[in-house]
Amino acid sequence: MRIKLLLSLFLAPMLTWSQSTDTRLTNLAPPSSPAFVLMDISPSSVYTPASIKALSFQVLNGLGGGNDNGIPKNFAAEIVPFWYTNPKNMNFLSYHNIRKSDTTKMSLDGYDSQNIFGDIFKRASISFAYMDDTFEVFDTPQNFISVGARTTLIKMLRKQDIKNVITKYKNYEQFLKEFIRQDGDITELETSTDFKRVYDELNQAINIKPLLTVDLALAYSTLLNNNSSDFSDTLGRYGAWISSDLALGFANNGNNYIHIYTVARYLKDGLNIDANNQLFNTESFDIGGKLEIEINKLSIGYEYLSREGDKDEYRSIGTARYRVSNAITLTGGFGKNFKSGDDTISLLGVKWGLNTGEGVLPIDK
Repeated sequence: MRIKLLLSLFLAPMLTWSQSTDTRLTNLAPPSSPAFVLMDISPSSVYTPASIKALSFQVLNGLGGGNDNGIPKNFAAEIVPFWYTNPKNMNFLSYHNIRKSDTTKMSLDGYDSQNIFGDIFKRASISFAYMDDTFEVFDTPQNFISVGARTTLIKMLRKQDIKNVITKYKNYEQFLKEFIRQDGDITELETSTDFKRVYDELNQAINIKPLLTVDLALAYSTLLNNNSSDFSDTLGRYGAWISSDLALGFANNGNNYIHIYTVARYLKDGLNIDANNQLFNTESFDIGGKLEIEINKLSIGYEYLSREGDKDEYRSIGTARYRVSNAITLTGGFGKNFKSGDDTISLLGVKWGLNTGEGVLPIDK
């Protein structure tokens, strides 16, 4: 009891000065906006993020497509409401949906299960986009606006990863108790190499990617104005899709993965021009996948999607992604897009999230 009391008394002032009492989500790279994915201008159409920023922006540039001057004309913003609902009230266990299977157990050993549907609200996002492009359809670039939404339906952690998080937390807690018991100077914690090791091990355990995630997304886009012809009114483009990511770790360092993605999408597409220069609607289904190797901050992959319906097309693109920091990610794609015919296309993008305090979760709540 005396140790617990001392621990509480000493940890309270630590919360006011040391970031080491918080855990940090280090995989907050903002993903491709659904508003961009819908219009087939994103470097990757298959991507399930591990986590996302509260507010992120994305700029995309296609080399070609009526944009030969190289100036980006496609912009998107994405908002995650969860980060604005006071998530500081939860710790890393509740954020990752780790819970007790036996509520009668009072110790940390009781945390041995998970709520695989617990991210439906946490990962829900709304995105908006403005685009000026030919979309491999028009002779001259046209202005489109788009709105999209997505969420994570399922996030499944490995049993071993749950156990590892609890073990690393126990090590962290035990280190602090021993430090206090030996009358250590708390101000020396930040310079302690042993404490840094224990703290880093806990953060690495928390940031392990899930074994499986399943996302649901939808988006709608419409012509904003007409830059070249009097097109008839059409639906624009509407899509709804489900994607999954199976992440297989290797090299045992928590930063290297082989990702196996799958995606299925329904598309109602008004971006088709007939012989009379009028737009008309088609319906189709996209199905495909992506294989990606992630090594630390660099990811390289290949994706293939087949579009079947009123028009049969396909997308075959090699992709690369580099996370410069938790806020900035560079993306690129090179290959054949759905409507590009025999021409190859290059898509470049920069994504960044604003630092609004998200990604920091208390250890001891």
